[in-house]
Amino acid sequence: MSTNSGIGAVGRTTSPMPVSRIIAPSEDNPTDDNDGIGIIIVDHGSRSADANLRHERFVAIWHEHSRYEIVEPAHMEFAQPSISAAFDSCVAAGATMLVILPLFLWPGMHLKRDIPALVAQSASRHPGVAYAVGPPLGAHPLLLEIVDAHTAECLDRLPRP
Repeated sequence: MSTNSGIGAVGRTTSPMPVSRIIAPSEDNPTDDNDGIGIIIVDHGSRSADANLRHERFVAIWHEHSRYEIVEPAHMEFAQPSISAAFDSCVAAGATMLVILPLFLWPGMHLKRDIPALVAQSASRHPGVAYAVGPPLGAHPLLLEIVDAHTAECLDRLPRP
């Protein structure tokens, strides 16, 4: 039985926060008992091939540091792999449970309507595969730290009177 457990980057020229700071292993994140779990990390998708490639590279880096064996990037629109292709790829790799994580800040129409519909359509081809769509990033404390860091970087580039 498929379930949808609810719905809950701006271009930059500065360097990103080190991935190890964001996804450092923790004791609360055991590495066992994740057989059959697939993770799909979704961005909006762009007409810019470079932006799409950056998302795919980010997902690859997160995959290397995560405890999950089945991890796929997806773009909601404008580029491949689509949510549908990523869903199919995860199932082909052995996933029986999928977590779809949209990298969106707020619960707009893409999170409330578009992504759940695309995921449900994909799931309809795979009876017996359970799935949950994650919430928006929102005002998570780490995001607040990132905004602080980016503000400081920008201020450092401004001329001082």
